[in-house]
Amino acid sequence: MKRHLITAIFAFVSVIVMAQQKPESFKKEYIKTANGLTIKFTGFEHQFFLTVNSEKTEIKSKDYLKADGKVLQNMIIPFPQKINYESLSVESQKENLLAYYKYEMNYLKKQLGQDSLNEEYEFLTLNNKLFLYWHYEMPDSGKNVYHQCYLVTACFDNILVLNSPVDFSQKISSIKDFLMNTGATLLEDNL
Repeated sequence: MKRHLITAIFAFVSVIVMAQQKPESFKKEYIKTANGLTIKFTGFEHQFFLTVNSEKTEIKSKDYLKADGKVLQNMIIPFPQKINYESLSVESQKENLLAYYKYEMNYLKKQLGQDSLNEEYEFLTLNNKLFLYWHYEMPDSGKNVYHQCYLVTACFDNILVLNSPVDFSQKISSIKDFLMNTGATLLEDNL
């Protein structure tokens, strides 16, 4: 009996330790507002919000919406393990964001069968938060999209990814501004 109790306690403690090492998971919710919508991500310990300011907003699916004619993909991807991202040096934060960028670009190049997509990236600070912005050219596929733009940052052990395609009726600069204006609204909070 005593041995089973010790085994059960050990198993329980192991589960707790493993749960503490896993990144926090979040539930996403869209909240319509008078000026567009708010995207709310709620976890067990934290929450964060993005505001998409627009006159006309349509929710297309769990990860996609359309705001004033611009498509916005918004999703979170957990880090492989729990880290206190905010306590990292700015250089370490940049390394983490750059590692995601390199992973994503290698994946896209492979999927698109391209060695280069003429990508460019830059680090930005929006509302005292480090972000990585990049864009790349889409190969001619007969579709209406000629560029893709990304804005990413870390929120509580997760990469927040904002992505918007640029079609031939739009300028890259307007999509970049749209992403930066959305990113600048990011609010993070403890529960």
